[in-house]
Amino acid sequence: MYLVSYYQSIRVMRLFMSVLFCTILASCSSSKKTQSSDSDQGEVIEFGEGGGFAGTVTTYKLFKSGQLFIKKPRENAFSELQPLDATETEQYFSTVETMQFKSMKCNQPENWYYFLEMDNDGGKTKLVWGSNSNEATQTLKLFCKNLLNVAKKQAALEKKPANQ
Repeated sequence: MYLVSYYQSIRVMRLFMSVLFCTILASCSSSKKTQSSDSDQGEVIEFGEGGGFAGTVTTYKLFKSGQLFIKKPRENAFSELQPLDATETEQYFSTVETMQFKSMKCNQPENWYYFLEMDNDGGKTKLVWGSNSNEATQTLKLFCKNLLNVAKKQAALEKKPANQ
């Protein structure tokens, strides 16, 4: 009788621990801020790269405020990265104006492609190109490459432990 009671108490304890573990697991959430893709924060440059065998796409959003967001492949929401400083952000937005982005036309994706998108008066301007695209200007390619490098650098900062 004592042995049966002992095993029953172990079963109850295991059940309790399982329920407790599941409750803790379910209540855990990411401490990273997320942002929906339909934000009212003013002007935004949306850019990224994607394609390949798996068709994965990484999208970044840079707001005029300097806030930077990433949407990784297989994720539904944007996550906030470290913001860019005001001077750097202003340079990107003024470069978009200087290269007359909103009047450009480019739709030549390849297996691996790059894209740059911005709101236009009453619509959006979206440019898509691959490495061998003859529609994309060198200025456009370099601009997007620079944006991607900065965004990837900011994303790498997120992965470092807080004490480093």
